[in-house]
Amino acid sequence: MSGPYPQYPQYPGGAAMPEQPRPPLPDTVRNAFYLMLAGAAVQALAVIATLAQMSTIEDAVKKSMLKNDPNVSESTIHTATNIGLAIGIAFGVVYVGLWVWMAYANRAGRNWARIVATVFFALSTVFTLIGLVMRAAGSTNSTMSSGSATVLSLIIGLVGWVIGLATVILLWNRKSSDYYKPRSTAFQPPM
Repeated sequence: MSGPYPQYPQYPGGAAMPEQPRPPLPDTVRNAFYLMLAGAAVQALAVIATLAQMSTIEDAVKKSMLKNDPNVSESTIHTATNIGLAIGIAFGVVYVGLWVWMAYANRAGRNWARIVATVFFALSTVFTLIGLVMRAAGSTNSTMSSGSATVLSLIIGLVGWVIGLATVILLWNRKSSDYYKPRSTAFQPPM
């Protein structure tokens, strides 16, 4: 014994036991990978749609701000719109990155990625429901709830949510589970 802890026998030849090979990529994980890339593309379209609808969004912000303060200046309206758009676009770009990151991490068989993707989907569900409730509550008195800009964003959001749902179902499918099991690299003593 060379130290305070007992020494265990090594794999023959003194090396550690080789890593067990990962099973082949199941169709469920492959399809989830493609769905996550599709989710990233949908989110990228949402960012582009937001940029394409800047004037519509600014008009809605203007109507909303003038309703609260009839003396608000054009520069204040323009600044508020630009700040809102910048924040929205930044979150959209981050969201695209998260979709891509989760796609590759799940395809690599990382169980933590399957869990994180599920948590992201749960958060997406909460935000989608909040958005739907806000749209329904404001549909009679809000200028933001009508028009092609918000209908398009609603459709894109729902398509992204459906992609997320299908992805989570595939990731937790029984065929996927073996792929996510950890591979042992430590010596397993015979029983």
